[in-house]
Amino acid sequence: MTNRWLHRFILSLVAAAIAFCVVKIYAVKSETLITLSRSEKLPQRPELSQLQYDADMERLKKEFQLEPGQDELWTHLEIALQQSSNEFMNIPLKMFEQKNGLLERIELVAGANPKSASIQNLCQALRSLFYKSNDNQRIVLERRILPVSTRE
Repeated sequence: MTNRWLHRFILSLVAAAIAFCVVKIYAVKSETLITLSRSEKLPQRPELSQLQYDADMERLKKEFQLEPGQDELWTHLEIALQQSSNEFMNIPLKMFEQKNGLLERIELVAGANPKSASIQNLCQALRSLFYKSNDNQRIVLERRILPVSTRE
């Protein structure tokens, strides 16, 4: 009888250990699923906070010195930038050639992203603003929008 009791006790311990392992594995998997679902809700632009983005846009707007009639174009550009900020953008290597002006760089980006409505909208907003800009404003755009890394 002692042998039988010992045998049942050992089987109970093994069963309890297996049940503990199954519960532990399930808890780890559930925790991982929760972590993954939480990470999907993180901001798409973690390297640039909204406050910093707003401050950068405000500095660019101040440096650009909007003239009467350009407010609507600027608003369109800001909206297009926000809509495309979380989207992957193909940047062709040819864009980094120094001879390319802003309009050529815009066309290269638009051509490299033909299926992206938000990138196309951004390129159109940049074109519109560029065409309605004076020489000083164009210099600001050339330096700050889609910059060539070797320019300064």
